[in-house]
Amino acid sequence: MKRSKIKYEEPGELFDGNGLSDDKIVINKKYVDITFDESLNFYSFDNCVFENCVFLGYFKSCSFFNVKFSKCEISNETFENSGFHACYFEGDKMLGTSFIDSTIKNCEFVRCNMMMSNLTNVKLLESVFREINFREASFCDVEMTNLDYFDINFVGTEFMHTPLRDIDLSECTIEGIMINPNDLKGALVTEVQALDLISLLEIRIK
Repeated sequence: MKRSKIKYEEPGELFDGNGLSDDKIVINKKYVDITFDESLNFYSFDNCVFENCVFLGYFKSCSFFNVKFSKCEISNETFENSGFHACYFEGDKMLGTSFIDSTIKNCEFVRCNMMMSNLTNVKLLESVFREINFREASFCDVEMTNLDYFDINFVGTEFMHTPLRDIDLSECTIEGIMINPNDLKGALVTEVQALDLISLLEIRIK
């Protein structure tokens, strides 16, 4: 698969961050064990690390470039019209997290719990997902391009107006997914998965 070369790189020297100021451009900061309970609009984060942090606010029109989220609590958080480019999510708890009108590009998600997350009108571009729990998540009007899925739990997940053409689901658990058969055209699945998907075609095997 051809993928652009930009991806997350560990930043060099970082300065300890204790919180956010009125300066909406945040560069080279590391936040550890910090709770962010404010809503943020038009903030830009470049070369930052969030470790064991808790997010309780609302993010709107924010940008994240080369940012790492490690073992953070991001459940029920909302990111609206925000951009994630070359970011790395590792071991984060993201139950019910919403990404609305956002773009996720050149990112990597590893061992994150994204159960019941809401991806609406999102662009998922050239990113990697490993050991992710997307159980009962919702993908609505999502554009998927050049994605790698490894060991993903898609049980009970809904895909609405989200074509899966050229998306490799062979290493995913897809029992009970809800999807229009037209959006399933061109997806890559195993023979066993294909049998599970027959019910979507409303046919029976004798």
